[in-house]
Amino acid sequence: MSTCKKGLDYELRFSQSFHKRGCALLASPLVLRELGLGQVDAARFIQRRLEICELKLYGELSHKQRGRLVRTANYLAELLDTEVSLKLERP
Repeated sequence: MSTCKKGLDYELRFSQSFHKRGCALLASPLVLRELGLGQVDAARFIQRRLEICELKLYGELSHKQRGRLVRTANYLAELLDTEVSLKLERP
């Protein structure tokens, strides 16, 4: 199985489990990219708090990628007037 296929399978399985709890948030990757922000792999609201999860099957977050994700979290926190947590999830 290719790395891309493994990554998509992992993301699908994780998303199904992750979104069973809380209320899912869908953020357009096109809009986020236009703003110079990072894409959101998975996000949900739990008790008025937004939880953003970055999925990594292999490797580490680069400094640039981490910066984009932090800016995304800050942007969504301000836009939605809520607290945000950002976490990295591995299989």
